[in-house]
Amino acid sequence: MVDPPPPSAPVHHRFGLLARCAVVAGVAALLYAPTIGFGFAYDDASVVSRHPLVTGESWRAIATSPYHVGEDVRIQTGAYRPLTIGSFAANHAVSGLTPWSYHLVNVLLHALASALVLVLAVELGAAPGAALVGALVFAVHPVHVEAVANVAGRAEPLSTVAALLALIAYLRSRFVTSALLLAAALFAKENVATILGVVALWELLHATGVRPMARALLATSAPIVVYLAARVAVLGRIGLAPGWVTAIENPILGLAPLPHAATALAVFGRAVSLIVTPVRLSPDYGFAETVPVPSLAAPAPLVGAALLVAMIAILVACWRRAPLVAFLLGATLITYSIVSNAYLVIGTVLGDRLLYLPSVFACLLFGLGASAAAKRFGRGTAFAGTALVVLALAGRSAAYASDWRDDASLFAYAARVAPQSVRALGGWAEVLAERGELVEARSVLDRAVAIAPDFIPNRLNRAGTALAAGDLAAAEMDARHVLSLEPGNAVAKMQLDAVERQRPH
Repeated sequence: MVDPPPPSAPVHHRFGLLARCAVVAGVAALLYAPTIGFGFAYDDASVVSRHPLVTGESWRAIATSPYHVGEDVRIQTGAYRPLTIGSFAANHAVSGLTPWSYHLVNVLLHALASALVLVLAVELGAAPGAALVGALVFAVHPVHVEAVANVAGRAEPLSTVAALLALIAYLRSRFVTSALLLAAALFAKENVATILGVVALWELLHATGVRPMARALLATSAPIVVYLAARVAVLGRIGLAPGWVTAIENPILGLAPLPHAATALAVFGRAVSLIVTPVRLSPDYGFAETVPVPSLAAPAPLVGAALLVAMIAILVACWRRAPLVAFLLGATLITYSIVSNAYLVIGTVLGDRLLYLPSVFACLLFGLGASAAAKRFGRGTAFAGTALVVLALAGRSAAYASDWRDDASLFAYAARVAPQSVRALGGWAEVLAERGELVEARSVLDRAVAIAPDFIPNRLNRAGTALAAGDLAAAEMDARHVLSLEPGNAVAKMQLDAVERQRPH
């Protein structure tokens, strides 16, 4: 039996919703408009400007290729995101490797996602004021800067837009439409598979019955099965390729169960802090900004565990009395779970961009809190407090976004805020070397190599700077160390050949 269509909202209500959506989208677009003039930075080289499927002529190959391909890739990854790569290829058809069109699409996607957060909140039953505040907080939250200001972050807003549309269609009982939209979201980025858990939570909270729940879960599961089948057909596996992730990108890799759990809890605490107090944001949280935690009794995992227990306790307490609060809390945890490294080790230990989808529900929780504050303290007081929060978040986002204008700005910032990150230090050293500041570059690389002696990119860069400075002994030492770790490394072999050519005979 087909569900009857939901009753149409009155025209003035729909007009009011459209007006509020326009305000939210406008705020998001205005905040990020300066990024349209930015260049490529960070991962943009491997994902965009040197990606053969983006810059090449073969569109057909996009559907049958991994996300990461090309000369920069040593081992095929476990990522399969043809819709995202296709969007980059479309940008290339418009503006070549001139970055403005790539950034423009990211800005428009974030603006659309912000408006859809408002629509979702209304569909969930939130009051108009709570929905508007939650959507505005989402629009300006600093944790989204990486996903918007960095072209390579597009997988987040693109997949989230499709996932939000799928959820809205599901809430309107448009199950076929919802399934198609979720499929699109999955082919943009795989973490939106957690929407299945979000739908299950909604069904449980509202006790819709076995048959309606089965129908909703079947409609949500079908596109996941299709995506996984396509993923296996293209990649030959569901998970990450062996050897793709190292302990530099993800220090949780290879840990025994107890240190694994302790480190994941510590990272969870930091993830919560990035949403609640987004001050110290970084493009990299890998080694040694994040290090393995050996014991569950250490302070960081204890804080993470306390936060997790508190959130679950509030969810249970609100299950009957405030089901929307329970749903938003649960949805936040469910959508974070797949990137938490708790049960599935992924390509990185933590990243601002990974919080894009979970923050949808966290920001709506803030909107509910603002609405409750208005009832308790008065609208004027709540409005003033909310305005201050939104302005503070927008100011932090604007300041941080400016650091993403190019590699020089980004890595100068990253080296300050993440001084133990060997990737951040390596990136900053590359910038210094390109400027001809070889002494400073070698000093930074010395720090990075001291932290992680076997991280090959920094060893190769230090050998390169030593060659440029005429220090043949130092260059040979680093190149030989790389070959001891990776005997076939072509760059290290070329460096040794350069040493021999420059050595006096």
